[in-house]
Amino acid sequence: MDITDRAYKENILFLDVDTQYDFINHKGKLYVSKAEEIVPNLKAITDLAHKNNIPIISTVDTHKKNDPEFKMFPQHCQAKTPGAKKISQTLLKKNKTLTLGEKYPFEDLIRIKDTWTQIIVEKDTIDVFNSPILANLFSVIFPSTVYVYGVATEYCVKKAVLGLLKFVDKVVVVEDAIKEINSKDKEKTFLEFRKNNVQFINTAKLLEMV
Repeated sequence: MDITDRAYKENILFLDVDTQYDFINHKGKLYVSKAEEIVPNLKAITDLAHKNNIPIISTVDTHKKNDPEFKMFPQHCQAKTPGAKKISQTLLKKNKTLTLGEKYPFEDLIRIKDTWTQIIVEKDTIDVFNSPILANLFSVIFPSTVYVYGVATEYCVKKAVLGLLKFVDKVVVVEDAIKEINSKDKEKTFLEFRKNNVQFINTAKLLEMV
């Protein structure tokens, strides 16, 4: 790998949205229908990151028993339950979890991003940017391109993608590594992405490019 390739790869980041058992597994408490179909692509992307030392930020739903979100959705991803765990296909051995509600000074975030290949960011709302943790991470990582995948398309993926536009030059959705709840809402979401210059790629093409 020459220096140009290394520099290029260092500007890439993968954002893995909520690939947890309660969403992906058919027995999960808030199962996204047919989400298991994207698991091979999720694994391929994770393996690609591991092979090429591309950093992954993973968001994970982490709820308390009586979180306000449960007025809108069934209970899911409660802290320390099996359903809140990430599926193995999107989990690297070398990972660090940033706990919801804790404060991380910039010096600590710099050390964390230099030490851990996968950083897992807890959240308790649909929008991960409601917590300052992810925004602060981007202020120390400075990626130029972020590839986004996970579930569900019209909820947490949408919020993550639109939030990223404030921090990075190029946001790319891996369209066959996301899964929606409602196909009509997916089309509306994709239309909004295109209006905001979000780009699309499929897994095979991503594997060829990186």
